[in-house]
Amino acid sequence: AVVSTQSTGGEFKLAVPLCLSKLCPPVISFIGLGAVSAAVMSSTDSSVLGVSSMFTRNVYQKVLSPHASDKVLVWVLRVTIVCNTLIAMVIAITVKSVYGLYLICSDLVFVLLFP
Repeated sequence: AVVSTQSTGGEFKLAVPLCLSKLCPPVISFIGLGAVSAAVMSSTDSSVLGVSSMFTRNVYQKVLSPHASDKVLVWVLRVTIVCNTLIAMVIAITVKSVYGLYLICSDLVFVLLFP
């Protein structure tokens, strides 16, 4: 396979898909892109579940409703997961640069560590 050495400017974002499509058989390309997608989804859902669990346990159960039953806590966790996912989607769509995300995260961590 001959791979073109000319770059059109935005192709660096497509490095993995281009390598998989040009240098690998279609079956391997399909599995490779599936593996990358699975890794991204796994990291994302772990982050959302972690934040939602911390909110449910540390804020809702310990501060807002200390005598809440497990059934109520499960529902609060589910609602918190949906809310956190929506917030993350809005942030991902509106923030246009990685630096902007870094500023949001660093400000949030600063506020949480030094109230």
